[in-house]
This record gives sequence, structure tokens and C-alpha cells, in this order.
Amino acid sequence: MATVIPERVERVAAEPAPADAPKKRIRVSNPYEQKGWLKKLFFHKKIFGGAIDHAVIKGIGEYYVRILRREPDRLFRWIEIETINQCNSTCSFCPVNKKDDPRERAYMTDALFTKIVDELADLDYTGRLALYSNNEPLLDPRIVERVAYAKKMCPNAEVYILTNGTKLTTKIALDLLDAGIDYIKIDNYSDRLKLHKNVEQVIADIENHEDGKYCDRVFVVKRLLDEVLSNRGGSAPNKDASLQKETYEHYADSSCAYPFTQMIIRPTGKVSLCCNDALGKATMGDVSKKSLVEVWQGKAFKKTREELVTNGRKNMSICNTCDVFTSDPDVLLENNVAARAVNRIFKIRQKHWK
Repeated sequence: MATVIPERVERVAAEPAPADAPKKRIRVSNPYEQKGWLKKLFFHKKIFGGAIDHAVIKGIGEYYVRILRREPDRLFRWIEIETINQCNSTCSFCPVNKKDDPRERAYMTDALFTKIVDELADLDYTGRLALYSNNEPLLDPRIVERVAYAKKMCPNAEVYILTNGTKLTTKIALDLLDAGIDYIKIDNYSDRLKLHKNVEQVIADIENHEDGKYCDRVFVVKRLLDEVLSNRGGSAPNKDASLQKETYEHYADSSCAYPFTQMIIRPTGKVSLCCNDALGKATMGDVSKKSLVEVWQGKAFKKTREELVTNGRKNMSICNTCDVFTSDPDVLLENNVAARAVNRIFKIRQKHWK
């Protein structure tokens, strides 16, 4: 069955803003210029150094997993649909950059995409709905139509993409925004932390488009091509293998929130363990043959979760060298009185949290 695409939204000129109104701007951030301690902790993960740093991150991760363990029937709140498994960048930290990617090209059919989104609609899904995973989403020639369909069927979900921006034009950006995408995040990779010319043009055009009405739905982050980040389950090409021993020592008995919160769907319908299983080494099921819920509550995921909360990562070939820890703000808000109070005062809750 072909994907049913809603008619494209016509752009209607908005009322002009007052002459003295400040011009809306797209947020462009540079993590390397932000010296705050929170950035150091969560972006670079180097605030204390050594065992103390790891203990802090480990404690946060364990807290969320304890909460999630009490809700074994809780469905995923974050789903990534990889519609094409290709990327056009050379990021040295990514195991599927265009130089190192060993995967055969795969492209998701309209029938499979429709099946996935329709099932999410039947679940009244309100979580994150990313139309990318370990790929460049703008290489999909139907990405605009797929965003439109996803937003039509799941209006309360948070539909978004993350792109390196090299294929982005003003027309594509406006088409995505008109289609209802909640936000576009651009990771602008440059050795000199300079914005690409096409990204600069997109920023200028969107800021000038209808008094900048879309500025709060586009985010740009300056990134380096040779960043050394997490080791992605031991598969990051530029992460020193000797550091895996340190990772194992600190994290061997630790759990992880991803298998409790996240579903990653590849173009063929196969579901990977998590977003860090970029090569799909651990397949948890196939949504082209089973429903999303059947895979999520299937034997593979249940066995993985039980192993993580019982023995930690040490017996799992992908997880036992992974240095990634995650948190789920929804779980914190739902289960922590103090967090709910802060949320009410400052109104910082995530869009999909009820």
C-alpha cells in the first residue's frame, strides 16, 4: 500500500511584526566555547576525571533503570526510523561514515513506512519520532512526504530529524517545516568550526521568512569531524581500543536505559539493540513481519533487559565495552516529586510528557 500523503500546506503571509520588534534568530551553539560545568559533564564527560566521573554517570543511569524496572510493560518513548542507511559525511567517530560503512545499501519501502507509522497512530504515540538513525536523512528523496505523513498520523508525537546540513537548502527546510516537523537539528561538521555556506544561507532565509516564524524549530550546533565521543559499543573508529578496559572496569555491572526506552528500526524493518548498535549486530526483531508491540515485548528485548538489570553489561558482547549512559526525563518527571515541582515552576517539561 502506497503512503497517503496529505496535501502540502500553502504558505500564507503572516501579519507583519511591529517595526520595533526584535528580529527572531535561529540558535547557533558551539559546545567548545561553552565552559559551564554542565556542558563539561554531559558533553565532554570530563568534569571530575577518573572513577568519580564514571560513578556520577553510573548513578544517574542506574536511577532511571530502577524506575523503569518497576514498569515492565512500559512502551518505548523514543523511536528512530532509518529510512535509508547511508551517510555522506566522514566523521571519524562514526562507524558508518561513508569511508568505513560496511553495510549494503537499503531503502525503506513506502509500505513498511506506512505500516510502522499507522501502528504508532493506533497506539496514540506521543513520544519522540525521529526519521533518522545512523544515517543522513536528507539522502531520502521522500523525506518531506514521510515527515508529513508521520505528523498527520501522530500529531502529538515529537517528529524531528538530525542532519549534517550538507544537503540542506532553503526549499527543503521550508518544505519540512510546512509539513509539520517539530524541529530540525543541524550538526554542522567543520574542522574550523565554521558554518557551511549553504547552512548560513538557510539560516538567513528562515530568519527572514514570515518574520522568522520557524526560527524556534531550527537548531544548529557547530561540531568537529574528529570529535572523540562515546565509543558506541566499542565500534567508534577513532576511540582508542585501550580505553575499553577502563570502560569495562567502571561499567561492567551497570545497566542502561536504552533497551527500556528506545526502538531503532532499520530500512529493512529489523530492530537493532539501540542507536549505538549502528551495524545491527544484535537484532531484536523484525517489524516487517511482526507488530511494534510484539517486537518490543518479545523474547529478545525481555532477555536483554533482564540481563542488564541482573548482571549488568559484562556478559553482553556489544554492551560490555560501551561507555554510554542515558537518562529519560519523562521517567524522572513521572516519578520524582522534586522534579515535578521544578517542572511546574519553570515549565521545562518535555513536549510529549503528560
